Amino acid sequence: NISVTEVNAPDLTISGVDLTQSGAVVESGSYVLNRDRLDLSVSSRNLGTDVLDDFSMLVYLSRDRELDAGDTLIRTYVEDQGAEFLSGNSSVNGFSIDLPESLEAGAYYVIAQIDSEDAIAEFSELNNTYASASAAVTIVRLADLVVSDFSAQPGYYLVNDATDTRN
Repeated sequence: NISVTEVNAPDLTISGVDLTQSGAVVESGSYVLNRDRLDLSVSSRNLGTDVLDDFSMLVYLSRDRELDAGDTLIRTYVEDQGAEFLSGNSSVNGFSIDLPESLEAGAYYVIAQIDSEDAIAEFSELNNTYASASAAVTIVRLADLVVSDFSAQPGYYLVNDATDTRN
């Protein structure tokens, strides 16, 4: 027996997340905090009927493929296309994200969630979250060096120092 169910409501889904560098899709990347931006694109699709209301898209970094309270929210985006996100339409949103300084060094999965507040009454809420297949983002933390003490010693000179009279 084959059962057919009519889709009688919107059905938003995330179909993919791609890391990009210089506009090209890459499999993985290493990012240094306070220097590099995380560039990615999130592909979404409406598998159901037309969407007439705004909805949000959230992007997280996670140590595993499960969305939970321990994950770090790195981007919130509100989609205000309204009736333009029609049945069967797709959308690709590109983001360039400054990474939060609180991130620990290590490997992370990218998780994207659409309609996180359940603003849209959907045919299925089970397909609203997407997690990358591998831990594609590696966070690198460089040492935060601070000069705590400095003293000049006789006989040593600074290059281009106005007090250097050797010339």
